[in-house]
Amino acid sequence: MTTSQGQIPGMEAGGHDALATTLHSIARFLRTVRLRSSILLACLVTSGILGALYYVTAPRIYQSNASLYVMKVGSGITEESMRGASDPSRAMPTFRTLMSCERVMQLTLERLSDRFKTQFEGLTEAEAAAAIQASLAVSFEFNTNILDVRYRSKDPKAAAAVLAALFSAYGSF
Repeated sequence: MTTSQGQIPGMEAGGHDALATTLHSIARFLRTVRLRSSILLACLVTSGILGALYYVTAPRIYQSNASLYVMKVGSGITEESMRGASDPSRAMPTFRTLMSCERVMQLTLERLSDRFKTQFEGLTEAEAAAAIQASLAVSFEFNTNILDVRYRSKDPKAAAAVLAALFSAYGSF
């Protein structure tokens, strides 16, 4: 059994009823917003105050970034270099691991100026090295020879000093 367009309720005017329903729904929504405007305003003010309070009281964390270009030095024209096996980008995971290994962290701590060691007061040397390692992030992009190193600290000068000491320690390692 089929019905014609004329027999379906609400379709007599060719779809104008759907537009009227949509407009009626929008009008009801706007009326509800107007009636509840005090609740909406209170929520907006409360969230603004809480956001400002968090911004003022949150501890500042500074990040220092540096990049290290890794290249193979001293390889001649050998069978290994002809096959592409000497490409440093293949060894980037190893360089990343070495950059954040425990011995390099200890050397970094030794090379760090006394002025910046105050953030590690009360920690043993192993705990301080672990703290440096926890705030350190070493990454690289696939098929590149560049290590991206980031260190986070509450003191911006300490973050830069730790990275400088880290690169010095890594170079001598």
